[in-house]
Amino acid sequence: LAIALMEHRRFTPEHFRTFHPGGKLGALLAKVGDLMHTDLPLVGLDAPMSEALLVISQKGYGVTGVVDGDGALAGIITDGDLRRHMQGLLDLDARAVMTPAPRTIAPG
Repeated sequence: LAIALMEHRRFTPEHFRTFHPGGKLGALLAKVGDLMHTDLPLVGLDAPMSEALLVISQKGYGVTGVVDGDGALAGIITDGDLRRHMQGLLDLDARAVMTPAPRTIAPG
């Protein structure tokens, strides 16, 4: 009966996700845009690591994106990157420490 009613009302998985986001099925139907942060901290490629560390700490995400001159994402600096570059970290710039070309996904 419930399925017949859903079909009659043309109730789609998108409707279910919208009206029941807290359940297991709602969680499976969640989109990246529902979960992602839109205020990622960013620094330029040539930013000194002292500046990058401050930016990382300000947002509390433990990460910063690294953008090129056009504002396109060129890399990302994570906690792991900081650990790998501990020796002389403050003498480096963001370009030297970042992981280049990180994987990204669209909000949809």
